[in-house]
Amino acid sequence: GQTKLHRACNAGDLEQVIALINQGAGINIKDNAGWTPLHEAALEGHNVVVVALLRHNADFAARGFGGDTPLHDACANGHVEVVRSLLVAGADTSLMNSKGITPEAMAREEEQKEVLHVIDKYRQSS
Repeated sequence: GQTKLHRACNAGDLEQVIALINQGAGINIKDNAGWTPLHEAALEGHNVVVVALLRHNADFAARGFGGDTPLHDACANGHVEVVRSLLVAGADTSLMNSKGITPEAMAREEEQKEVLHVIDKYRQSS
């Protein structure tokens, strides 16, 4: 099952996320599908929540169902700001999921042109 933090991240409820973190909620706890709260926020495109989780040392390389990282989720769903935040935090665009697919390949497959542009720009600047 999901924790309260998972649900707050999925809903994009920053106030609740901060309150739960301050109460000691496990920031990297996985649900039954292996998803962390950061996966939830990245999947739904809640960038302010993603940034808050990253500031509290959320594991941006955590593997969820199928080996997907939060960056896979953000890339596949076209969440440009989340992709940018994860890249700045150090997320790796070359990590493959269990099917051998990278976040970048996932963005390409889903025709997420803005995401691909952000990845290219980030690569050029790093």
